[in-house]
Amino acid sequence: PGLQAGQPDRLAGYPIRVDEDMADIAADAFVAAFGDFRRGYLVVDRVGLSITRDEVTAPGTVKWYVRRRLGGTLMEDRAIKLIRVATS
Repeated sequence: PGLQAGQPDRLAGYPIRVDEDMADIAADAFVAAFGDFRRGYLVVDRVGLSITRDEVTAPGTVKWYVRRRLGGTLMEDRAIKLIRVATS
């Protein structure tokens, strides 16, 4: 947590964001990532949007399911470092 009330959590002066998809703390697990994600990772918007009409599930109403595909790739591996918990 942050050292001052009302200030965001920080690590070495950089803001922290919690990601529930990272591994839990355990031996030899990568539990945190640190770096410049704008320089190191690229999120790509894939071409295409899928729209499905569903009027069967709830009679008398129409549901729309909209799907958009996204992708991503590592651009600069030196910009992001993963932190591993050491074994004891």
